[in-house]
Amino acid sequence: MASGRSPRFSMWVALTVFSVIVLGASVEVKNDQFWPDSEVKWAVACSSLTAVVGAVISAVHMSPVASSIIIGTPIEGVLALLLDIFWGCTVGVVNKSDDDQMFANAASVRNANLYYFSWACFVTATVLVVNYARHAYGLDMVAEVRNRGSRLSAWAALVATSLIVMGSSARILNSNCPMASDPSQSVATESKEAYFVSESYCPRTKFGVAVGCLGVFTACTIVACKLMLSVVPFSLEFRVSLVTCLVNAFGVAYITSNSGPGSYIGNLYYFTWMSFLLSVYLLIECFHEMRTAPADQTGTDGNDTQKDGGELPVEPLDDV
Repeated sequence: MASGRSPRFSMWVALTVFSVIVLGASVEVKNDQFWPDSEVKWAVACSSLTAVVGAVISAVHMSPVASSIIIGTPIEGVLALLLDIFWGCTVGVVNKSDDDQMFANAASVRNANLYYFSWACFVTATVLVVNYARHAYGLDMVAEVRNRGSRLSAWAALVATSLIVMGSSARILNSNCPMASDPSQSVATESKEAYFVSESYCPRTKFGVAVGCLGVFTACTIVACKLMLSVVPFSLEFRVSLVTCLVNAFGVAYITSNSGPGSYIGNLYYFTWMSFLLSVYLLIECFHEMRTAPADQTGTDGNDTQKDGGELPVEPLDDV
């Protein structure tokens, strides 16, 4: 383009504005705390970094020379991916429904700006990554296989939901489980709900961290294979989708049950279920492709048939 701008210019501007709002809200929360906790410090650091990076890249769009160095190059892709990961962790550790700083109760948001705009930053960063990948790797080209593109979006969504599950579980493990296992804090423990001190609560929380980590690793592996390899090993994708579906099935059972950390309505509850539903969708899609692949290769009747619409030449047999 003559101005050096890309279709992602408005996204970078929006991400910058959203991060500034989160920065102001998180600084206000930090100033209200006598001993600021690590979650608020992380929100301040992440929003500050995003505001600086977003402002710089937005300014780079104004210069055709500078934009040719960053815009549309791996530099932009890496920055967008890192910010997406950072905000995936941020919404997991900041948006917590058992903290009076964020919520008045489990269903009422107290600090609306910090809650909603941190989600806005995460969604915008995710859209940035997807948009960059489509333009950099030509995922919108006509030659792209339709099923491959569809599952690629699902695998990318699984990366995002697994990040939330991992971050939320890690935050709960860090803030609740040490308190539940420390006899010196028994008074504070009594003020928490009963499941905070359940014997199975902390093991289930650790399992939630493991489910999130496994989901991020496997989904990122498949996304990388689809982007980097010209031919994606179907057997690998099918086996990974099967394992991911089984693990997330156990995750739903153990995390969202009455004794699990995701039993209340919140990020962990919603995204545990979303990860499970995505994994089921991926498994069904892979199974459907596996069943239909032989028919596509040999024809519906199982006989070798030409795909160009021409008929096989047949020589008439003379009667002897």
